[in-house]
Amino acid sequence: MLQGKTVLVTGGSGHIGREICCCCHNYGARVIFSWHSDEAAAQKLAAELPGALPVRIDLGDVADIKQKIGELYSELE
Repeated sequence: MLQGKTVLVTGGSGHIGREICCCCHNYGARVIFSWHSDEAAAQKLAAELPGALPVRIDLGDVADIKQKIGELYSELE
């Protein structure tokens, strides 16, 4: 269903975000997810979902969001 698609899940290392990441991964999507304060949870989830990419983003900082999204676009092209 999501084969060949890339999804970005904000707050992916939290409870709800983690489940969204898992569902998208199970449907074939490449998963990129943001985390902010729990690096251990982000790394654990990334290890459980082959190909998933954790990205530390401060969603309260517009400049950080723009920078990280710009970097992601550059990497994915």
